[in-house]
Amino acid sequence: MEIRETSFEKILPIWTDHLWPGRHSVIEPISRLKFLGGYDRTVENREPRFFVAYEEGQVIGVNSCLRTGPTEFRSRGLFVFPQHRHRGVASLLLEASCAVARERGATSIWSAAREGAVAAYRRVGFSVVSPAIHKDFEFGPNYFVSKELCE
Repeated sequence: MEIRETSFEKILPIWTDHLWPGRHSVIEPISRLKFLGGYDRTVENREPRFFVAYEEGQVIGVNSCLRTGPTEFRSRGLFVFPQHRHRGVASLLLEASCAVARERGATSIWSAAREGAVAAYRRVGFSVVSPAIHKDFEFGPNYFVSKELCE
């Protein structure tokens, strides 16, 4: 298994067809969601990065990360194909996002994790910091999860 950086265009079909099928809003490379709720209308300096997990030349999972504050990043769009789950793919994708966040000077990383993905986030050190949230989440319930980043 290998994690490689990729483009938004490469992961967009996976997000469209598998993570957010039938989504009402347009899927963009960045998200304006703020940690613990609300939306940031600015988009400057988001620095989105996109990752693909490959095995035997096939895409088996994706994730991205982006800056949401001076020392804060978000993990977004974590998806692993069902037949490849429970093999550490999500952990590797999340660690790739954490590494980028650290490189860019972040001290924390967060996500609005789907209920079914919370365990994957916990396995790499994220903590749940909110009860289930439904409002404004088309594919909820989701939970805000966060991880402090160490050097």
